[in-house]
Amino acid sequence: MNSWQNFGVVKTTENQFKKISLMKAPKFLGAILLWMGVMLISQVSLAQKTATGTNVNWSSASSWTPSGVPAATDAVTIPNGVTVTVDVTNAVCASVAININSGNGTGTLQFNSGSILTCSGAVTLGGTGQKVGNLTMTNGGTLKFSGSSSLVSGAGTFTPGTGTIEYSGSAQTVSARAYNNLAFSGSGAKTIASGTSVTRLLSISGTATASISAGLNISVDSLQ
Repeated sequence: MNSWQNFGVVKTTENQFKKISLMKAPKFLGAILLWMGVMLISQVSLAQKTATGTNVNWSSASSWTPSGVPAATDAVTIPNGVTVTVDVTNAVCASVAININSGNGTGTLQFNSGSILTCSGAVTLGGTGQKVGNLTMTNGGTLKFSGSSSLVSGAGTFTPGTGTIEYSGSAQTVSARAYNNLAFSGSGAKTIASGTSVTRLLSISGTATASISAGLNISVDSLQ
């Protein structure tokens, strides 16, 4: 006598039962949904924004391909022949690559006075040969590094001007540069590389600390 006895169990003989694994379908569906979620996260984490035009503002959606102002998860590319001006106080991105592979010439990232860009990854200045990428803070502004990376040198230059570079994450290594203003905030130890100099002000806030290896020297105009 064959009949359904319970949800998920079928009687095959008088004293013999065979369990039906009704959980297989939900588990399979769950695996598909998990895979889709991972793929979506991967796409978001690898989102790209490429500057387009000649002289454009960071805050303009039309300055970027695909259209839209960069989000915190976006890797920003500024190609040869393009100058992008940070013109707001809430600009964010995952990284900035300034003309690292778009041909000989110059790409530029510059700041307006009072503008702020927070970057969780590296800002790379140019590629090889004549692929020049410049970071210019002649008019001021603040570039914040919230992650473990900072300025990476290629065939480009950093002009500190009247600007501020701020290391706002946890434990960070400070790129050996000539800074105008250098600020340490957030938490953890900021390790200062030899060859670092500060023309104007070195400031420390939050629970951040600063250290330099024994026997090394840095030049600082004033400390706060």
